[in-house]
Amino acid sequence: MSKAAQQAESNIHRGAFIDGLGTVARLRNLVPLRNRLLGKQHTDTALHLLETADLRRYKVVTVLHPGGRPPQLSRTERAAGRLARFDCDRCVPAVRYVDDRRLIVDFVPGTVLTDALLDQQRSADLARFIARNQPPVAAAEYKRPDPARWVETLSAAGLLSGSELQSARTAAGRLSALDAPPAALCFTDSALKNYVLRPDGGICFIDVFGIRIDLVGLSLVRQLLSLPGHARGPFLEAYLRASPCDRQLYNQLPEYCICQLLERSAKHIPPSDHGRRKQRTRARHKQRARLLQLSLQRLQHCLQLPNMPDAFYSWLTDASV
Repeated sequence: MSKAAQQAESNIHRGAFIDGLGTVARLRNLVPLRNRLLGKQHTDTALHLLETADLRRYKVVTVLHPGGRPPQLSRTERAAGRLARFDCDRCVPAVRYVDDRRLIVDFVPGTVLTDALLDQQRSADLARFIARNQPPVAAAEYKRPDPARWVETLSAAGLLSGSELQSARTAAGRLSALDAPPAALCFTDSALKNYVLRPDGGICFIDVFGIRIDLVGLSLVRQLLSLPGHARGPFLEAYLRASPCDRQLYNQLPEYCICQLLERSAKHIPPSDHGRRKQRTRARHKQRARLLQLSLQRLQHCLQLPNMPDAFYSWLTDASV
């Protein structure tokens, strides 16, 4: 355990009293020991399960390396504000305590969603859950993405051919030209481990830092491509049926798909200066390399598709992709 993680744990200890929560009876690291030994964990946060003397349970998220100049609102305070905007029945954990380094939310019991659990019905249920729980945001709250910058990042790295760059710039221009594309608070960390099937049959998104303002279409494609192949058809069909902006999302599938893959590919290019990446573990470096290769393969295929929603719908729901 790092010194920062030890400090995070020592700040909340057995017998400590937390205002509004009660007396701490037990504190346990939520990251499995095997993952910690293999370096498969975030190095900028610590996760603990806190149990009080009256047997209530909470998840404690501690920021270990805030770094740099402190922003007007800390990372934990921004996350708490976003969680508070969800007007739904336990679709996200309730906030119980927040300060500039720590966020405490209700611990959500249930079963973590996995590929094996994601049958046709659960895929559709997940799609409806996401489509119906995305609080809209005002235009002033959202800074539109700059897909042209992602294209130039890939160009500078020499990862696309001349014809591919031309097609990518065209798609980026079409996305930038969209008039008021729908934006919302979205579940942007699309890993299935962030979704819990509650005992009452509902779903809860539990990653408190995995929510941010985004274009709904980009978030849709990101989530869709993170699912196993067999789940994508039922998911996309149910999502479009449940979404209030279904027609716009369908019509702009080419732009959203290409630009999401542009963003994902550019994001995973290894930086020339690794100094600011020292906190990343070797396992995470390998994971980024695999994700870059997969994103580029998918992007290069999409750049060859006809600019038609039907073509991209068929590709996105192809179980072999």
